[in-house]
Amino acid sequence: MMYQYKLLSGDQFSGSPAYVCFVMKIHFVFSIYNNIHHPSKLAVGADFHCFKHKIEPKWEDPVCANGGKWTVTFAKGKSDTCWLYTLLAMIGEQFDHGDEICGAVINVRARQEKIALWTKNASNEAAQVAKFYKLICIF
Repeated sequence: MMYQYKLLSGDQFSGSPAYVCFVMKIHFVFSIYNNIHHPSKLAVGADFHCFKHKIEPKWEDPVCANGGKWTVTFAKGKSDTCWLYTLLAMIGEQFDHGDEICGAVINVRARQEKIALWTKNASNEAAQVAKFYKLICIF
């Protein structure tokens, strides 16, 4: 499921992300991805989420409550390819411990963009995907 925080006014975003769409199969990814703004085209302050079905993109969700996140930081405008690779790896079940991943988030800020993978259990060493995550983001 994809979510985006709504811009209310000025720099103020809503407290809850707005539902954008549901992606069930990998071949639907490009029909969605080609029709939404890529991270480099999102407004400063935007947050875009892609989470598994029935998991809400907030730490209060019971599935995410004991979780953690892995974050990779990029210079402004340089995260588009890694965001695509992250979505493809997550939806295509390419992570070794994909059942431990809740979703992915892109945060667009004035000087940088951050992509984070949220995991279900922050203390689960087997689910630590940093090595693979760094590999898919190097280009």
